[in-house]
Amino acid sequence: MPSQPAIRLSLPSKGRLQESALDFLSATGFPVFKPNPRQYQAEIPALPDLGIIFQRPGDIVVSVRQGSVDFGITGVDVIEEKRGKMAM
Repeated sequence: MPSQPAIRLSLPSKGRLQESALDFLSATGFPVFKPNPRQYQAEIPALPDLGIIFQRPGDIVVSVRQGSVDFGITGVDVIEEKRGKMAM
């Protein structure tokens, strides 16, 4: 049974946001390996403790807030729309 990655990153599952996130990671020396375009999980071979999942942009914000992923890349408009009420 494979162990759960130490760090979980969520990326947009399609569209321009996905392309931009993948281009950004590749340009920083961390290309994402996704063996099948229909798969919702991927990895960055240089970072074996990092797991990547692909989600809808709005779900990324919710997943980070709930703690099911550690980090996410999405648009600022989606963050503003989905972030919920802030604690005072």
